[in-house]
Amino acid sequence: MQDVPAVDYEDEDEFFRLLSTTVRAYQDLVRGVMREQTSPLRPPRSTYEWTPMEEMAIGAANFPELLGQGVQTLLPLTKKRGLRSLLAQNDLVVLAVTTACRTYCSVMNERLTCDCYRAQTGSNPAILGPVSIQYATAYMLRAVEYAFGDTKVPRSFVLALHTKNFGYMQHPSNELRTYIPRHKIPDLLLALASMTHERLGAQSPGSRLVPDVLRLIANKIDFH
Repeated sequence: MQDVPAVDYEDEDEFFRLLSTTVRAYQDLVRGVMREQTSPLRPPRSTYEWTPMEEMAIGAANFPELLGQGVQTLLPLTKKRGLRSLLAQNDLVVLAVTTACRTYCSVMNERLTCDCYRAQTGSNPAILGPVSIQYATAYMLRAVEYAFGDTKVPRSFVLALHTKNFGYMQHPSNELRTYIPRHKIPDLLLALASMTHERLGAQSPGSRLVPDVLRLIANKIDFH
C-alpha cells in the first residue's frame, strides 16, 4: 500500500464526494494553465527561449505551474494531511498531463510536417490552432482522471487511500460489503459489546446476541 494518510472521513459518501470535487478542481486548474500558456499575448521567458506555445507545438510542453498549484488543489482530498503522499501523487498527475499534451502535439506535428498534408491544408506546424488546443486539453483532462484511478485500479492512489481509511463488514452471503471508516470501528465494537452487559437487563437487544453470533459479527469485519 502507498504511504497515504489516515483521514477521519465521516463515511464513503464524503470520501467519494471529496474525490469528485478534487478531480474537477484539478481539471479546472489544467484548463486555466492551458489558457495561459496558449495565449498569443504571453511573451517568451527570454529572447533565447521558445514561448510556451512554441514548446507545445514541437511536443516539448512543460507545466511548472501544476507542480505548485496542483498540490494545493489536492489538499482537500485528505483534509490537508499526508503532504508527502500528495506531492508524490501530484508528480504522477503532472507527468500524465504533460505526457498527454506532448504525445498529442508530437503526433500532430508529425502529421502537419508531411508535405502532402501541408499542401492540402496550408497549416503551419509551429502554431497550434484553436481546435488542436481544444483536443490537447481534452486529452489532458482525461489524463487527470486516469492518474487518480479509482477503488478498482490496483496500485492507484485512490485505492490505497480508501483501503487505509475504510474497513468493511462482509455479509454472510459474501456478496455484499458494508464499508466502515476505520476510525469508527473501535467505537462500534465497544457499543456492540456494551449491548450484552448484564446491567442492561433482559430487555436489552444485546441479550439475544449469544457468543457465537458476536464472534460471527467480529469475524466478518476486516481490521487489516
